[in-house]
Amino acid sequence: MKGKRFIEGAPRGEPALLGEKKSGLAAKVLTGIFGVLVVLLAFLLIFEATVLSHCYLVNVEGDSMLNTLYGGEEVDGRYVGGDVLYADRDLEAKRGDIVIVDAAGYKDFPKSGPYLIVKRLVAVAGDRIYCEDGVVYLGVGGEEPEVLEESYVRGENDIEFDYTLGEGEIFCMGDNRFVSKDSRSVGPFREEDILGVVPAWSVTFKGPITVWENFRLGVASAVNGLVDWIKELF
Repeated sequence: MKGKRFIEGAPRGEPALLGEKKSGLAAKVLTGIFGVLVVLLAFLLIFEATVLSHCYLVNVEGDSMLNTLYGGEEVDGRYVGGDVLYADRDLEAKRGDIVIVDAAGYKDFPKSGPYLIVKRLVAVAGDRIYCEDGVVYLGVGGEEPEVLEESYVRGENDIEFDYTLGEGEIFCMGDNRFVSKDSRSVGPFREEDILGVVPAWSVTFKGPITVWENFRLGVASAVNGLVDWIKELF
């Protein structure tokens, strides 16, 4: 048959056209890849419309929250590879919560911002908190101060302080007391400086969340690249 190419050894009467087989296979592969990307994109849109509608991503940088949170390794002056968390902007912060605070304008922090830090909320308005001989004491709402149980702390408190918090004031510290720059030296922050609360489940599943978010961002980048490629074709 003129114009047709047969595979050697193919049974008579069953011609196999190489060009047609290759093009058909390529079309199936491209269709499959496109289908997977569309499904992933749809899933990402649903995810962003639900979880990320009231949460935002937090990339932990530095060692101030060790061992609770990993802040990555320092490369060229920046920390990379740290934990990724979700912070809920609608949750009410309570004592013991990990919070995101805008520290811009406070002592030893940049004057302009926002400048976000990840710390633990330890005391709120009406509380007295102080440190004596490396031991932190907390008096809740004017009650007699007691030793603050802090199973999450790494290192000892090496800064003496004594604060009674006024209206709208909060006291935050990093879990790694050796390196954290926080309310011990800066003084109390303001309640309105809290931009989000890290839910307990976000801390518990920080490993899977970090893997997922890195994957999600990679998929989003791939989808954007595919869209740009299709635009170029047309």
